[in-house]
Amino acid sequence: PKQSGERRVEGEFPAQPILMLGFHVPERNHPDTPALKVLSEVAASGRSSRFYTALVKTSKAQSASAWIGPGERYPRLWIASAEPSENCTLESVEADLLAEIERLKTIPPNEDELKRIIAGYRMDVLKNLKRNMSLAIELADAEALAGDWRMLFREIEAISAVKPEQVTAAASKYLLKSNRTVARLVSTEAPETPQVL
Repeated sequence: PKQSGERRVEGEFPAQPILMLGFHVPERNHPDTPALKVLSEVAASGRSSRFYTALVKTSKAQSASAWIGPGERYPRLWIASAEPSENCTLESVEADLLAEIERLKTIPPNEDELKRIIAGYRMDVLKNLKRNMSLAIELADAEALAGDWRMLFREIEAISAVKPEQVTAAASKYLLKSNRTVARLVSTEAPETPQVL
């Protein structure tokens, strides 16, 4: 169902704090999916990605990532996440992550970013097709989840054809406050373990 406003959920557990933002996006066969996949790569693929440069290199976060999931056949989520560094709070990391998401709406990927992303995506797909088992799995997944085994190859072509303005348009269309759920894992002290005599 369409979301009518931001939702927030918070859990407490004796673990590393983490922030996750989930934005509703369409299913795999939707025309916006190639641009959304490129958007994920621009945001968080490699050490030159936007999230890594703004959050991890500056020691604001231990890690930062973005991906689309779960599933493929039905509408799903574009997810961004970050783990704050020891000297940073979840609140400050959330503000920084949201600022980077806003930049994705206005600053399109440059030619070098697009070339790197497209080459990396093609290499990953083609590398998986080298072994018979991987080839069978990829083709079966495309048939079962997208309804056509050829979709695997069409996606390579579609992603290779994505233009910078399509990436910013996808970010502006889907990465909205009214379309997101914010989940925070807040760290608590671990309970004392009873001593065995």
